[in-house]
Amino acid sequence: HLSVIVPVYNNLAGTIKCIAGIAQLLQQTPLLSEMIVADDCSPDFDFRTLYGPPLTVVRNETNMGFAKNCNLASQRASGELLCFVNSDILLIPGQSSLVSMARLFDNPDVGLVGPKLLFPNGTIQSCGGWYDIGHGPFHRYLGSKYDYHRASVTEEVPWITGAFMMVRKDLFDQVGRFDEEYKRGYFEDVDLCEKLKSIGKKIYYCADSIFIHETGASTKVTE
Repeated sequence: HLSVIVPVYNNLAGTIKCIAGIAQLLQQTPLLSEMIVADDCSPDFDFRTLYGPPLTVVRNETNMGFAKNCNLASQRASGELLCFVNSDILLIPGQSSLVSMARLFDNPDVGLVGPKLLFPNGTIQSCGGWYDIGHGPFHRYLGSKYDYHRASVTEEVPWITGAFMMVRKDLFDQVGRFDEEYKRGYFEDVDLCEKLKSIGKKIYYCADSIFIHETGASTKVTE
């Protein structure tokens, strides 16, 4: 059972495209699934006026920030797997897949999985991350061509971006979910991966699932 959580903040046009694409994927998969739209008190639009069943729409009374918004939505989820998807993610027909990501969890050592993310121009935005010599996180093969051969291998990586990640719900809860001190949507993803590794779980990049990420629409908070 898969629970897809889409954290949203304004970005009405992008969210509509994102949700339509994810809904299409869910209809095509054999996975039991649900989608939760988590509206972080968007000032320009209340997503409850647009969506209803079978989607679940929840709206925070105040702006909580990316990490807390995701954590609150996760507590409503019923799936064994949680899939966090930013509202600026777009489907690539024939190349985007939730099933290929979910299959990696057949290995009980795998705790979290992420897909290949492309910029709208087709170059690589992220396919998992590494650390530099100063222990700073950075995206592997950033800016390379979408079909770069080294990015075409499903493999273990140090971390996955929170723009799109799938994680076992029991482990997500066990390690304390996203650290809510990261209010602007930076580094809570890296922190989560490190917490999962600390309990012996592996982080995987799934080269067989590819999406476009327009960047930046799910992480805003009010001042």
